[in-house]
Amino acid sequence: MLVLSASVVVGEPLLIDGGLVIAPVTAGLGHKLARRAIARGEKVIKYGVPIGRATVPIARGDHVHVHNVRSDHTPTYSLD
Repeated sequence: MLVLSASVVVGEPLLIDGGLVIAPVTAGLGHKLARRAIARGEKVIKYGVPIGRATVPIARGDHVHVHNVRSDHTPTYSLD
């Protein structure tokens, strides 16, 4: 996972592990983008530590956040 060191704007070209990816969303400092595709149910790793599981398939370059990851450590609250 790539943790942003600066904000990005939707449509901005980004170089991730030597490949060009177009930012899918505007995201701020500290937000995460997928370095590679992540399958539904697969562990999501940040700084070498699993932080949760993908709730849907996540494409390379996609924003990784509460809308597509369920924490293994804290409850996730929703209005469903």
